[in-house]
Amino acid sequence: MLGTLDNERSHAMSRLDLASLARTATQNIQTADEVSRDPAVITAAKQFAEDGTRAVRSGGALIRETRSSWHRHSVDGREPNR
Repeated sequence: MLGTLDNERSHAMSRLDLASLARTATQNIQTADEVSRDPAVITAAKQFAEDGTRAVRSGGALIRETRSSWHRHSVDGREPNR
């Protein structure tokens, strides 16, 4: 009989926890939506994307210049092992 009561309490707690979890999830989804629409966040995200693009381009330029310099300074003009 005690096992039955414990099981019933446990089941009731599960329902309460699921309801609370659903409310919390709904609140978090709404908050995330509001944050994603915040003008400051949008501006920062655009800047981040632009900075990333510039970093990739400048990284490519660094690689090209490094290879070119290697060719100019090496005795036989071969690239180093990759």
